[in-house]
Amino acid sequence: LLDMRTKEEYVGKRVSPDWFPVDHGAVRKGHIPGARNLYYMNLLNEDNTYKTQGELQEAYSTVGATPDKELVSYCRLSHRGSMAWFVAKFLLGYPRAKVYDGSWTEWGSLVGVPIVNMSLEKEL
Repeated sequence: LLDMRTKEEYVGKRVSPDWFPVDHGAVRKGHIPGARNLYYMNLLNEDNTYKTQGELQEAYSTVGATPDKELVSYCRLSHRGSMAWFVAKFLLGYPRAKVYDGSWTEWGSLVGVPIVNMSLEKEL
């Protein structure tokens, strides 16, 4: 499970990225239990082109994502999560790559589902 949002969104300090004008999108802040954070911009060069295949593979393997595992990516609205799915499925050849379309906006608003909010435990 791969969370492509900013560190602040992942730990539960914000619902939206800090460059977004309004912090909204879900009732609660945090991330899905078991998710690993990989900020989507870490997949791009400064000119917004994708990094090399080797660099992308290293970024994914650093968070435990390998081609033999199912990989589900998400973000807030599935834009960044879809980018992670594209990279995994088409640039790296991960056969079981998927995107959670509802992403954090859905999960963070559902009643009774578990979340992890690290900002309640400690500061960044």
